[in-house]
Amino acid sequence: MARIHRELGVRFQLATLFEAPTIAKLADLIRAERPEIDAVLAEAAAGAGAEAATTSPTGPTPTSTTGATPRPTKSLVTIRAAGDRQPFFIVHGAGGNVLYLWSLARAMPEGRPIHGFQAAGVNSESAFDPSVEAMATRYVAELRAHGPGPYLLGGYSGGGTVALEMVKQLHELGEQVNYLVLFDSIDSKYLGPPFPSRLKNVTRHLAKGGVKPMWSFLDEVARKRYRSIVPTPAHKQAAREAQAREMGYHDVSTLGILDLEPHFAEIVHHYRLTRYAVDYALLKADHVWPVFPDDYYWSDYISGRADILTVPGNHHTMFAADNAPILAAKLARLLDERAP
Repeated sequence: MARIHRELGVRFQLATLFEAPTIAKLADLIRAERPEIDAVLAEAAAGAGAEAATTSPTGPTPTSTTGATPRPTKSLVTIRAAGDRQPFFIVHGAGGNVLYLWSLARAMPEGRPIHGFQAAGVNSESAFDPSVEAMATRYVAELRAHGPGPYLLGGYSGGGTVALEMVKQLHELGEQVNYLVLFDSIDSKYLGPPFPSRLKNVTRHLAKGGVKPMWSFLDEVARKRYRSIVPTPAHKQAAREAQAREMGYHDVSTLGILDLEPHFAEIVHHYRLTRYAVDYALLKADHVWPVFPDDYYWSDYISGRADILTVPGNHHTMFAADNAPILAAKLARLLDERAP
């Protein structure tokens, strides 16, 4: 994406990859933005033949990117359009992007469309939403414009809080929410509980399920402790940085991709939970859950029926390709019960 912007003068969101997942389709989008691009590239190639000795390793720049602007964007991103069943809509996590949903969508059974909500400002094309309420209002408007309810909603990490506010606003508008899925979500005020609380919760889980369910958590703790004591060798770090440069990741800053985590954490921290009447599922990453109560405190705020399950991975890897099949299987069963 960075090279497309730099060399062709066209700036796309990363989420464009869902719209155009092949090189051919991406080329069609580039032509739609710049109908003259084929002629420009042909002229640049002819010039490159005459000046081969001075050509850049990345190829000639056919045009200036001055004045290149992002395509008009909206928050709702279609991850998988096919299917005639009730669609499932998932709110992004703290980073604001939705690319992590690709593996989940590929692993889900056919028949159910899947959409994601991407945060405003993630591609620096618009201002951040100033509050959870404002963010939810934006998403609710796009959700209702997309189609009528009832709705199936989800939220990853802090996005679960935004999804809850969407439930509240939808109910106020007379809409129905069949089900809410919280992907390893917990209210920010409960993050990093003091050691006595952590010990109490871990002890309760030991008493309830024994050591076996906690192996993943204990393994994660041991690995973190090891990494804090034994630093990564300098040559390995240098090799990783060299690989990143070779793959072009050092160019990402030119694309205008922003990490919204600090801003998102701030607005979620200032949001105050109330009471929400909705049936919900809590899908917890099994590497971290033992330090919290089994329900992650959600029963204090959500009055509906709760389905609580654990899935492989930690908070950051639960959507990874290796873990997605199990996550998708458990999620599909839950959604099929609510929207067959």
